[in-house]
Parts: sequence; structure tokens; C-alpha cells
Amino acid sequence: MLIVAALVLGPKGIQVDSYEQATLMLTETFGYWGFVLFAASLGIACFGAALEVSLDTAYIVAQAFG
Repeated sequence: MLIVAALVLGPKGIQVDSYEQATLMLTETFGYWGFVLFAASLGIACFGAALEVSLDTAYIVAQAFG
């Protein structure tokens, strides 16, 4: 995410150092809805990662107990 934001905003003189600044990539194009889209995609990605970790942990515990 930060790499794409740096590629989009770099030529315009905007330096991207954190996720808070990465929202500029979408808000410049979509306005307020760009922020909503960024927040939703970040939330979905975090939920997916948490789901994957919990399912993997359950699988490892099940394998350990046979």
C-alpha cells in the first residue's frame, strides 16, 4: 500500500511515510469516499488476516492432539 501511494503521490511532491498519509492516494481521486474505501479495505484485510491466523492455530492444535 505504501509503495503504491509513494508511486502515485511521489511525483506531486507528497512524501508518504505512514498509513495515515496513504489515504491521500484515494481521497485525491474519490474525495470523501476514497477515505471510506481505504478504511473498509484495511478493515477487510485485517479481518481476513485474523481469521487466517485463528483457523491456522486451530488446525495446528488439532494436529497436535491427533
